[in-house]
Amino acid sequence: MGLSQELTALLLALGGLSAAVLSIWALLDRVSKKFSNMVDAKVNAAFEKNSKIQEKQIQMLFEAAEKAQELKFKSISEEIAQFKEEQHLFNTGQDALTRSQTEAILETFAQDIRDIHDNLRRTGFISEADKAYIDRIYPHYIILGGKNGIHTMVKEIQDVYTRRAQEAYDDKAKQSKAKKSAKTLIEESTTI
Repeated sequence: MGLSQELTALLLALGGLSAAVLSIWALLDRVSKKFSNMVDAKVNAAFEKNSKIQEKQIQMLFEAAEKAQELKFKSISEEIAQFKEEQHLFNTGQDALTRSQTEAILETFAQDIRDIHDNLRRTGFISEADKAYIDRIYPHYIILGGKNGIHTMVKEIQDVYTRRAQEAYDDKAKQSKAKKSAKTLIEESTTI
């Protein structure tokens, strides 16, 4: 056996060994691909299952949040309705109180005007203070919705006051004129 035969045997052994390594490598590659595909399938299945669970949990969270908001809105709506009712009752009470106060003020003003009018009819005289008081309260009486009978009395009071004031001015003018005339006569008589 020569060197060439040994070399041939070595090459054949090496070729066999290479074939065996390549076969093992091909087998490992197939096993690796199968294992990789199996792992990928299991991981994808796990991801899909986890995604469905998460979607369900998120949906439940949204539904819970919507329910909580609905309850809050319902509670706020009930509070607003209760506030409206309380406000309506308060406003009704305030309206009644305002009407009562207005009627009391009107009656007080009317009675004061009647008293001054009656005094004027009894005495034929009205004081400056009474006339000034009528002038102050009468505009308020009208604004508050006073009755017509009082309007007639106030007009009569104003007419009498105007007439009496004019008469007083006329009397003063006559007296002043008479004094002036008397003074002139006295002066003329003393100069003669």
